[in-house]
Amino acid sequence: MRGRGVTVLSACSHAGIVNVCLAARQAFPEAQVDVVLGGYHLSGQVMETRIGPTVRDLRERIQPRVLAPGHCTGWRAKSALAAAFTPGHYGPSVVGTLYVIK
Repeated sequence: MRGRGVTVLSACSHAGIVNVCLAARQAFPEAQVDVVLGGYHLSGQVMETRIGPTVRDLRERIQPRVLAPGHCTGWRAKSALAAAFTPGHYGPSVVGTLYVIK
């Protein structure tokens, strides 16, 4: 989005949300990652081992303005992301949530 950067929309990021954001940065090297909205695929016992590294990489490598994790992110990951990105950089995303990006 002109003046804001790249918006990353993820249905269920099986490739890893950090990898998706890195690909977006590679495709648009002049733009910051602005919003990361959608499923981060971090729920379930096997995937929960990736929560810590994902939070760290999003915070240190990607540095998005706003995270809005959705359905398959899982409550543990949402809690860790909220702790790392609030205030000001975390928005809950549930059924019926409407985001207007200006």
